[in-house]
Amino acid sequence: MHRRMELNDAFCAIDRGRLTEGRGRFRAVQDAAAEELLLRLLARGFIAQVDHLKGRLDAANEGYSAALQQLIGIGRQRSVSYFRRCRADLLRRMGRQNDFHYELDMVIQAAEAGGYIDFVHFAHVSEARLQLASDGNVRDLLPQLEHAEKYADMMDMTRLKGEVLRTRADILLKQDETTLAADLVSEALRIANLNGLVWRRIAYTELLSKITRQQGNTAAADRLLQWTSRSA
Repeated sequence: MHRRMELNDAFCAIDRGRLTEGRGRFRAVQDAAAEELLLRLLARGFIAQVDHLKGRLDAANEGYSAALQQLIGIGRQRSVSYFRRCRADLLRRMGRQNDFHYELDMVIQAAEAGGYIDFVHFAHVSEARLQLASDGNVRDLLPQLEHAEKYADMMDMTRLKGEVLRTRADILLKQDETTLAADLVSEALRIANLNGLVWRRIAYTELLSKITRQQGNTAAADRLLQWTSRSA
């Protein structure tokens, strides 16, 4: 029970931007030889997520792969789906698009097999973000984003809601619909602030800075960007 609580505390620390504290707590769980295997594997995956957030991409990829190999072996579908989604986002960031698509397909398969509809929606958001990054056509993905947002509202899933709003704002920004884009990302920021989601708040503020710059308000955009640099 103590290690489960430590795992939860570590996860909360990551959400609030306290990466060093979170990593230390995850390491304590991973290194507890007497602890059950599942908790140690979860800790290993979350350590990889810390590396991911800190930009240590190769270390993160290695950590995700190691955790996933054993989680697949013991049949923990929800955990597999979660860390596959994390790894898919990592591969997108590394520019490995083919690997990203494969991993995302595996995310959806694992999530659907386990009935984890929230992870299916998160995967669709990730797919939309890849299309945006590669200047692809996101029109076909808009219904999926709409379904994801409705699900987030129905289930009160703040993280999913924020990511959908962010993605919709990015789409609008590419269409030069800056006023509505700013409204959406401001709502995402409100959600992140209310729930103490520091890393999401930084990402949403970076997007708001881009929108503000495109509106011609360079000074305000620079101030927002400076805030994200201090907070990271």
